Amino acid sequence: MIVVLAVLAGVFAYLYLEADEAKSVLENDAAQRAAAAKAASDYTTRSLTYSYQNTDAFFAAVKEDAGEALVKRYDEVRPTLTQIIQQAQVQASGRVLATSVTGDTGDTGDTGDTGDTGDTGDTDEEYTVMVFASQKTQNVQNPQPSELPTLLKVVVTKTAQGWQIQDYGPAE
Repeated sequence: MIVVLAVLAGVFAYLYLEADEAKSVLENDAAQRAAAAKAASDYTTRSLTYSYQNTDAFFAAVKEDAGEALVKRYDEVRPTLTQIIQQAQVQASGRVLATSVTGDTGDTGDTGDTGDTGDTGDTDEEYTVMVFASQKTQNVQNPQPSELPTLLKVVVTKTAQGWQIQDYGPAE
């Protein structure tokens, strides 16, 4: 009888620990998804908000927390975009209405090599976030502000330095 009780206690303890571990994994995943959504939301707001009076501030804002490839894209379009914004005297402000984290590709640092032992589990988590936002704009030709909705796809990666925006653009 004592042996049966001991076995049952062991089984229940094991099941409890398994359930507690599963709960921790789910809570951590939810926290990571929420952080990815916040990073995407903050970046979207910065990218949809600009003024012809200070394009330098806009480009500084969109480069903040941006990955190398995204920074390069902004550097390439900066002269043309600056000219358009300034000539049309564009003022824009963005706001995020909703986000949806559609995926976690897991460890993006894994190249498939079996010798990769540097993964700590704390970095290189990549999430795709769909961001539904609205941008209010006005310019010389349209002095009355108009507001348009937009759906954007934002790819964010958790790095050792924090959340980094890898890709940003219209949802397809």
